[in-house]
Amino acid sequence: MRNYQKIEIALRIIFDMLDSARGVSLRDIRFNYSDKPLSRRTAERYRNTVKRVLPSFEEVNPHRYPRRWRLANKPLNGSAKISSGDLIRLAAAPATLRSVKKRQADGSVARLASKLQSPIENPTNRRRA
Repeated sequence: MRNYQKIEIALRIIFDMLDSARGVSLRDIRFNYSDKPLSRRTAERYRNTVKRVLPSFEEVNPHRYPRRWRLANKPLNGSAKISSGDLIRLAAAPATLRSVKKRQADGSVARLASKLQSPIENPTNRRRA
């Protein structure tokens, strides 16, 4: 597997989880994101990576099979300062990794990842005045 292919697969899974109200299943991850089918364990690793990195990860149909997951399309309420330029750079990350030395691209991806991992305030946890 080429170096940038894993990042590209993870980004495609994230974008599909954001776009789909139905969610993404392990079967979807296994068969839709690579030329060859991924193993079940590899699909679980991709799912767990998204779950660990993005706090809006949620199960669509608890207690039903096949299980499906998506990223809630919740507003960030300004808690994470993500600009449209950051999102464009994130989408262009695989191309950047192909054309530029990996060390140079790592800084941009790391900065963006830290912004995405910043704590997002849950509206139900706010103290009512």
